[in-house]
Amino acid sequence: MDGSAQRCGGCRAELPPRARFCPQCGARVADAASAAAAPSSAGERRPVAVLFADLAGFTRLTSEADAEEVHRLLGRYFEVVDGIVVRSGGAVDKHIGDATMAVFGAPVAHGNDVERAVRAACDIHDAMAVLSAEFGRTLATHVGVASGEVVAASTGSAVRADYTVTGDAVNLASRLEELAGAGETIVSDDVRAALGTRLDVESRGTVAVRGFAREMPVWRVRALHAPAPERHRLVGRATERARLHAFVSSMRESGRGGAVLVRGDPGLGKTRLAEEVAAEAASAGVGVHLASIVDFGAAQGRDAVAMLARSFVGVVDEEGAGAARAALDRALAQGLVDDVHEPLVADLVGAPQRAGSRFDAMDPAARLRGRVDALADLAARAAQAVPRLLLVEDLHWAAPTVVDALGALADRAHDHPFALVLTSRREGDPVSGVWPEGRCERVDLQPLSTDEGLELARAFLDARPELARRCVDRAQGNPLFLTQLLQSGADGDAVPGSIRNVVLSRLDRLPPREKTALQAAAVVGVRFAPDLVAHLAGSDATLDEAIARELVRPSGSPGELMFAHALIRDGAYSSLLHATRRDLHRRAAAWFAERDPALRAAHLDRAEDTEAAAAYLEAAHVAARALRHDAALALVRRGSELSAPREIRHALAAFEGDVSRDLGDAHASAAAWERALSLAAGDAERCEAHIGLAAAHRLTSAVEAGMAALDAAEPLAGRLGAARELARIAYLRGSFDFVRGDAAACARDHERALKYAREAGDEAHEAQALSGIADVLYAQGRMASAHQAFVRCVALCDRRGDLRFSLMNRCMIGITGSYLCRLDESLAAIEEARVAARGIGHRVAEVMADECGAMVLVGAGRFGDAREPAERSLALARRIASRRFAAIDVTLLGYIAIASGDRAGARSILDEAWAMCEEIGLRFGGAIVMGAKALAADGERERRDSLARGEALLDAGTLAHNHMWFRRDAIDASLAAGDADEALRHAAALERYMEGEPAPWSDFHVARARALAAALRGEGIGTALHALRERALELELRGALPALDEALASSSR
Repeated sequence: MDGSAQRCGGCRAELPPRARFCPQCGARVADAASAAAAPSSAGERRPVAVLFADLAGFTRLTSEADAEEVHRLLGRYFEVVDGIVVRSGGAVDKHIGDATMAVFGAPVAHGNDVERAVRAACDIHDAMAVLSAEFGRTLATHVGVASGEVVAASTGSAVRADYTVTGDAVNLASRLEELAGAGETIVSDDVRAALGTRLDVESRGTVAVRGFAREMPVWRVRALHAPAPERHRLVGRATERARLHAFVSSMRESGRGGAVLVRGDPGLGKTRLAEEVAAEAASAGVGVHLASIVDFGAAQGRDAVAMLARSFVGVVDEEGAGAARAALDRALAQGLVDDVHEPLVADLVGAPQRAGSRFDAMDPAARLRGRVDALADLAARAAQAVPRLLLVEDLHWAAPTVVDALGALADRAHDHPFALVLTSRREGDPVSGVWPEGRCERVDLQPLSTDEGLELARAFLDARPELARRCVDRAQGNPLFLTQLLQSGADGDAVPGSIRNVVLSRLDRLPPREKTALQAAAVVGVRFAPDLVAHLAGSDATLDEAIARELVRPSGSPGELMFAHALIRDGAYSSLLHATRRDLHRRAAAWFAERDPALRAAHLDRAEDTEAAAAYLEAAHVAARALRHDAALALVRRGSELSAPREIRHALAAFEGDVSRDLGDAHASAAAWERALSLAAGDAERCEAHIGLAAAHRLTSAVEAGMAALDAAEPLAGRLGAARELARIAYLRGSFDFVRGDAAACARDHERALKYAREAGDEAHEAQALSGIADVLYAQGRMASAHQAFVRCVALCDRRGDLRFSLMNRCMIGITGSYLCRLDESLAAIEEARVAARGIGHRVAEVMADECGAMVLVGAGRFGDAREPAERSLALARRIASRRFAAIDVTLLGYIAIASGDRAGARSILDEAWAMCEEIGLRFGGAIVMGAKALAADGERERRDSLARGEALLDAGTLAHNHMWFRRDAIDASLAAGDADEALRHAAALERYMEGEPAPWSDFHVARARALAAALRGEGIGTALHALRERALELELRGALPALDEALASSSR
């Protein structure tokens, strides 16, 4: 037999050359369009209906009738049944004894194949009356019909191969036929559901079906009714258009915009409505910017936020980084972008960073916030020239970071002339009920009315009125479904029954190479490049016919096409065998190997490839190196969800810990490192995990937990002889020592860190160790030496280009400078750090800068100036859960309350500060709180108790700032209580503490205490008081003036 011979689409018999009808079953030979759907030898997954029919009582018939008569009857029976199947659009799969197996939906789908199968069953029963009369005996059939997804392929061997289908639907239809009585059709529950009220059925209850684990509901068919018109709620698009028109008009006229979400089920026309609104706005002089979100297959840099930014700046997709830089420079010159946001906009539009850019130094979490702020600022500036409409489609697929960015745009739009129009499916809508009330209006699309559907149908000139009406009824108000039905209406009055079947019926009419190419394109995603599709399909097939049939269209980006609707892509994708999908995804992964690591990983994931997890890890590293920490975190978390070798799962957990820490999420970082620890094998991996845990705990000043992790890590690092790890451990220990006020331990640990860092040749850890040593000097009260050490550390950081690490050390230059009474220099260093920290989004450094500024100002007696930075620091410290900074901020607000005369309020504030210090450890700031409480005390007993508790904390060991601030406050509290001796005792204690390296600040407060104590005793020291007042002004210690002025006034009386 010639393997290339044409076969009948119904009974699969070989056809004579140029035959117009099958000589076996009489079916019309498929035309070119149907021939295009010739089955692929690779097979595909298809939704079908399967029919089994056999003669009732055939065994008895063979025993009663002559064999020749039985043969003639059986031949005639098959002729009738096979003819009905083929005329109904089905294909005869095989004959088994007296049974016929027929398939509807393969190799060609008609869109209403379930209906065709049931109609064929009814016709078969009707035909038995004619056969009974012909043979003079009562003949009847048993029929079973089931539907579901099957694998359709050519099976067999090189000697003989037949096209057939396999799957549960085949087995179920066979079992249902066995359950049917003579003259009955039994159908599955899926068949009943597909036809709904059109199918008149009687329940046969739930029965055990051989071959299936669970019992199934089955139904006996009584009749199949013609489609009846259904009532639909009359909701016209004119209402929605008018509302959106008013929304845009209001924005143009008032200069204040907003956001609106157009929401609806797939195919209801969200895109068409939004595009019409955009076109209307453009014709009215509004600048329109378009962006879309895809579920899969988008290249890096193609997210909606980047698309909008590129549109604002005027970057064209096919142009390279140089053109993007030129466009951004023009935008800078025009004032569309400011210098603060320039590095972030450069990142968004894919432009190279300028020389000296601070983008690399930015905190990863700040880059996320910065991109959002930059886009919102870009939109606001662009709208100053021309009102803008921003259209973002398919929000249901948006990542959380994109939703957050659009939320910020929506908020900014209320004060600027730009409008944000979003589209989303109802299912998966990420903003309704999540965004605050008032941020976004909502327009819910309803199905088209029958009249509107008929109006749409008139656009299809070849749609006969009666067919149009039936299509409108079947579409149930879904415009996409309706247009697909009308475009597929090539079978007389046939009306396809589901959107997936409609799509398949249209795919089946494409030339074979185009159909294969389109299925391959579905693997890529909604958008695809033709050269990639050619690589996947193994041919250079064009998609001209698919474009002509409106299955795909240009995407708007050069060299790229997209499916006309996501449902069309879904239908093409679902038709692929799982094995074929996996193979195509692997081929796509190979294509993206050198182009886009994230898409390579995603395709390996969908291919269920064992290398997928490792690919996600590699892609996450690439994203992190590109400073896309949010993308890196998403990639590494997806990789962690997959099955992978232990070493890959450990590496994923460890990297997630690092990225989460860099993004400022201490709890997520700790959880990831705990997972890494549980997966660790060997000392090196366990050591790394313990250090990672400690670093996570450092973010929240969880001293005990952090120290416990380091205790576990250090012996492991020692056994390994790992100098770099030992440097990290010693540095982190020193940091925790500093928090709990253990200056001696802090000194030891940071000296060790410096030693190990130099052994390892690690400059980054050397800089950390130098910073730690400066901290030690500060903790010991050696302020001049500490100041010089911090200056050296910052100089090293500047030489290395490590702005991020330098910031907190710049703050300490300011703090130590204040004890040297260099107020202007101190405030300038702190302000420089604060501005840089805000610029790169280093939140911890920003908190510290504001706190240090407030501390210097409070120390200088500029309480009014100190309030704003103290409140800013406290608010941010609470947001990032930094209890150490929050405790000092609250204490500073207590000092400000004392200075304003609100001693009762100060006591309440300081009680809160004390409770916070008890949580994190009293050594860092507990004595400072007690000194302030002594100043605010309500009575002598409370004053003495506060001073006693503060001194006990000093005796237990604490940091220098506690000694200096507590003794200063104890002096003032004692003088205010008239206790000169106590004031002198505290002055002497401060002098002894600072005798190793006196500082101008402490020298002044000691001299001031002695002069005021003498004045309190009535000793004539007016000259000394005048000199001290001049010295206070010289050192800019305004807080010292009121007591000196009062003493001078008393001495002159």
